[in-house]
Amino acid sequence: MPRIKLMVKPDNTFLNLLLYEGLLTLIQYSGTDVRININEIELPHDALRRVLKAVRDSEDARKELDFVKIGFVGNDLRHKIGAAILFKTGIPISKSISIKNYASVLKYLVDNADRIFDLMDDELLFNIISGNLVIGRKKAISAPQLFKIDRYTGFTSLDANTTYKQYGVRASIQWIIIGILGIMSSYVTQAGAKREFSHHFLFLSPDEIAGMVGSRDPVYIFNIMMLKKKLIHRLREILKRPIPEELLLLKILLDTGLIAELKRLDIDHIAFQLYRIVVEGQTYKIYNTVPIILYSMPYYLDLLNRIARDGEKLVESLRKALDTKSPIIRAIYSFHIDNKYPEADHMVSAIHELYRLIALGDPSGLYGFMRELETASKTLEESREEDSRNRARQYRRIIKEISYHI
Repeated sequence: MPRIKLMVKPDNTFLNLLLYEGLLTLIQYSGTDVRININEIELPHDALRRVLKAVRDSEDARKELDFVKIGFVGNDLRHKIGAAILFKTGIPISKSISIKNYASVLKYLVDNADRIFDLMDDELLFNIISGNLVIGRKKAISAPQLFKIDRYTGFTSLDANTTYKQYGVRASIQWIIIGILGIMSSYVTQAGAKREFSHHFLFLSPDEIAGMVGSRDPVYIFNIMMLKKKLIHRLREILKRPIPEELLLLKILLDTGLIAELKRLDIDHIAFQLYRIVVEGQTYKIYNTVPIILYSMPYYLDLLNRIARDGEKLVESLRKALDTKSPIIRAIYSFHIDNKYPEADHMVSAIHELYRLIALGDPSGLYGFMRELETASKTLEESREEDSRNRARQYRRIIKEISYHI
């Protein structure tokens, strides 16, 4: 069985997480034919083919590839790196073919799964060679721009002048394919408005990855990867329109389906990181990261049970208030249309208050949330527009339902 030595441990760099996501995907599809410890993974020789064949043979998994909207940019397009990668895998393709996105590369790989090379012994190791950061021990080629997003600088050494240098990234074809599997596993969606689009990736946190590898349990890793996929599906629904970060987290933290899944798997909590990536000129840039921690027994339930007659019913009322069709969410969406709702600023403040309650455990956040709804409804009741007065009545109903449980 080929051995992958883990000389570089999980950290918060995009490249590191991408490669580890690819390794976890290999484990996920290898079943029990894998041996794992914190320093080394032994995988079946056909591990890459197993992943690609599983995707090929599943209609749902093939459809997932259509969600991978991120493309090649800059030198990747000029040098036709998509075709070059496929050619290196043994797929009969002309190097001159222009492949513009990662979804196309993945579809070529899936359709030619039987041609993919055997996995080989290697090391997850970063070496600085001739001004490049080189991944692994095998013959390296230039990596795509997405692998270079961290702009590798700041390496320090007592005997080398490396601190202020910036490095390119090169890797063997094996590590590039593993990284592309990481893209398939972690890509969430393309989102944005008015031609300002960003790409979102969901990674397990470095501590979670270390814990999964340290567990030596492929079944546990499989379950976590399936849970992550469910979270990705939920995030796709939420990110269909631009929303404040606090609202995104509220929708996830209040999601009873995700909470039930954690309970079913007997997992106390699990941490993720949501990366937002944008195209800047000829490359990519990380704009921000959002930590997401899911709990099987959310601590806000204890708080709500202390300040309400029925904490669980209050949570359900709050979830309904944040439904996509609710007036609160429609008001927030209105920031991205020409006629912003007059109460939109109050709804953003209401979300901030509710975030204080759910994420920070501050009971005053609930009353601040209701105060903003009250202020908005009073403002709209005086409007001459029937639609505005109708929203005022909807806000009143939300206040009444929440008040009933307090």
